[in-house]
Amino acid sequence: MSFTRAAIVFGVLALIGLCILAAIGFTPAIAVLVTFAVLVLFVAVGNLVSGRPGQPRFARPPAEPAETAPDEVAPTERALADGPEGTP
Repeated sequence: MSFTRAAIVFGVLALIGLCILAAIGFTPAIAVLVTFAVLVLFVAVGNLVSGRPGQPRFARPPAEPAETAPDEVAPTERALADGPEGTP
């Protein structure tokens, strides 16, 4: 028997046990059953809403770097190279 089948069998047995406990008046079992039902509902709705998987997206080709002239100097660097204002 595979582990998946064993897990399903033990899960069903635990669910039946919780239902029996809730039926005889063990109230904490009701919270566990409600939580289990809500989780199952969330997974089912998530699978329903997600739909079929689409085609995989491919990465865009790398962008070419912007070409700048090597002798071009930024305005702030030019101002520092010219010296302080007011000097000839």
